[in-house]
This record gives sequence, structure tokens and C-alpha cells, in this order.
Amino acid sequence: MTNIAAIDIGGTKIGAGLICTRTGNITRIPDLPTPAREGSGAVCAAAAQQLSKILENGRAEAIGISTAGIVDTDSGTITSATDLIKNWAGTNLKNYFQNEYALPTFALNDVHAHALGEAKWGVGKNYRSILSVAVGTGMGGAFVQDGRLLQGAHFASGHVGHVVHPLARGLECSCGGFSHIETVASGSGQVRFYNNKRPPEISEVFSGKEISTRAAQGEKYAQKILEETAYALGQVLGGLCNCFDPHAVILSGSVTKSGSKWLTQVKAGYSKTALPPLRSIPLLKGELGSTAPLLGAASWADSKLEETNEQGN
Repeated sequence: MTNIAAIDIGGTKIGAGLICTRTGNITRIPDLPTPAREGSGAVCAAAAQQLSKILENGRAEAIGISTAGIVDTDSGTITSATDLIKNWAGTNLKNYFQNEYALPTFALNDVHAHALGEAKWGVGKNYRSILSVAVGTGMGGAFVQDGRLLQGAHFASGHVGHVVHPLARGLECSCGGFSHIETVASGSGQVRFYNNKRPPEISEVFSGKEISTRAAQGEKYAQKILEETAYALGQVLGGLCNCFDPHAVILSGSVTKSGSKWLTQVKAGYSKTALPPLRSIPLLKGELGSTAPLLGAASWADSKLEETNEQGN
């Protein structure tokens, strides 16, 4: 039995828990706000506070870290990140926490961690392979086969939001590219798409939730935006499944709470582009929420710890 101290460092909060990797049992502590504007040093210090609290609850054999940004999982360094956390790119989490706690430390991207959590402990546990897609403020993804995460040559696999789609034609993405599906189908993308195309008699929205609420209240324009963006997302998922052929697709994130019509349109777009033999692949909603990346970080740390021990024998 291995106990892992897991933390999930996001742009707004830092989650933490002590996890038994044999059973998946987790002892969580309250989230801590992320001091993102204060920079990487302050964020690491806040995460260390969380770890110290975790270790008061019991002994851990290693530390698992889920974090925003592209992570070189060999060195534990953030190789690329948005400015959501100031000066986050270049931060070496492995060195910081390993030196601080004298425990083996392993870090990975938060969307990758979320996928591992759902694959092992959540709705994906009965499927050999899953394509996990997170649709929130932004959009990301990951592919897991037989419990193993596909990372890619640059640790950047799964950037689903940066697949081109004609609905997003000409729109600039946060990455600097253009026409990426994230610019219309993520939460922030929906807001911009809604506001840019709205008739003058309709007021602006400031969140994806507002669009969903207006759609539920019968606003035809909000319903149209949700349907168009959901259908486009489904088309992208169909194309990805044509490439990866997973046993299941798992959808998570705030946008998945947009209602049954949103999911119906995602499935319709998916069926339109998926190859005939792949149209039966189930599109499922994740069930673990914010616990998923913690479980995934623990699973990752446990597997890397096992590899390290085998190499030492």
C-alpha cells in the first residue's frame, strides 16, 4: 500500500489530499486560493503549506503534483505556461518540493492528471482506453491506454482546444494561433462568440453559465450559440476518435453542465464526423470533478516511484 501526498495547482486554487493508491481513498483538506499574481515563488510556498497540512494527517511515500502548464515529467519543470500564474514557466517543482520534504516528487500537467484519475478511479475504469477532454474556461485533453498516459515527444499531447475548426475561422486563440476550436467551444470562447455575434437588442454576457441560463429560459439566440458550438466540438471529437479509436470519450469541465441539449448536439456533431465503426463509442461525463487530478497525480507518482524502485534493484 502506497500513500501519496497529492496537490493540484490551478490558477485560482490549490487542492490537496492524502491518497491510498491501492484503494483510491482520499483524505482531502480545504482548498487554498492560488496567489497567482504574486508569482511562482509565492505559489510554491502556498502549495507547500497545503503539503504540510496533508502530512499532518499521515505518512506519505512520495509527492504527486498536478499543475497547469506543459510539464517535462522527467525533470519536473514547467516548460510552457500561460500568464495565469506569473512566471510559472521555468519553475522546477520536482527540485523545490523534493528538497523541501525529502520525498520523491513527480509532477504532470493537470489535464493529463485528470484523465488518469478518471481512467483509473472514475467513469473510465471499465474501459481499456479513453480520450479525456476538459471543456472549461479553456480546453485540453489526454489519451490513456491500459493505464498509461500518452505524453508526446514534448510532453504536450492532448491539446484538443487547438484543433482547427471552420466555426472559429479567423478568431485568435490565447496561444497566438487562429481558428482553434477553443475560441468558440470553451467557456471563455462561448462568451466571446456570443458577444461578437449578438443582435443589438441582446445584452452582453460575462460567463458561459449566463449563456446556459438564458438558453434554459428560452432565449433563441443563446440556444443557437450553444447548439452551434457544441456541434462543432462534437465534430472535433469525431475527428480525434478517427485517429485514436478509444474505447470511450470522457467529457469534464464547467461547460459540460450546459444542459442536455448541449450534450445532444455534441453527440450529433460526433456522429457526423466519426467513422461508421466508431459511432458507437460512448461519450460520457466525468464523475470525479476536482478529485480527479489529485487521484491522477497520486497514480502518476505511484507508477514513477515503482519504476524508480525497479531500476534500483
